[in-house]
Amino acid sequence: MNKVLVAMTLLACAGCVQEGAVKYPGWTYMGEYEPANPSSLDELQQNIREKVVEHLKSRLGEDFFRKLRFTGGQVVDFTELYRVNPRAKHYEWTVHAYDLHFEFTMPNKGIKSYTAQIKLNSDGSVLSEIDLPDFARHPEKLNFTSIAKVKRVAEKAGFDLTEAETEIDYDLRQDSIIWRFTKVVSDDGLIIQYKNIEVDAHSGIVIRQYGSEAIR
Repeated sequence: MNKVLVAMTLLACAGCVQEGAVKYPGWTYMGEYEPANPSSLDELQQNIREKVVEHLKSRLGEDFFRKLRFTGGQVVDFTELYRVNPRAKHYEWTVHAYDLHFEFTMPNKGIKSYTAQIKLNSDGSVLSEIDLPDFARHPEKLNFTSIAKVKRVAEKAGFDLTEAETEIDYDLRQDSIIWRFTKVVSDDGLIIQYKNIEVDAHSGIVIRQYGSEAIR
């Protein structure tokens, strides 16, 4: 994972086609220190709240922003963090002051729940951009291809979906939400080899097919 040798971010993006795919948010582990988990944007300082709302509307457009539901995240008190975990001062990565989570659903497209997150510095500036496309600049990406059509595209490309797992995720390189199908092709008890295919969720075009592996 990217720069998280000390603070481990747990990421999980999984779901099943029948019930709809789910993308879960990541949570950053900071030792014994536990950041606050706000239940509402109203719990943030007014200037921070205004900055993040303005930024999200600018990037996503007001129509899509209204589809989002705030679901929490992490708000870091650096004084308390350094008191509880002094080693945090020496992390080789920048600790976010705010990690805010926003959920949307599109059950008619096969998206049961997609939670995006954006990380901010103490002044409200963006540390890590929200993992959603820049809809304002690319309104064509507001169109989503249904999971049923995406499956047909994957099968037409020669990918056998039998016992394949379905994920939905964000691809920074494409600035697109993607569908990913993954299946086990071999497992010798130590090394598991997978075959994967990724399809752009907006255009319905295959992005790439590739192999990957994991070690038990």
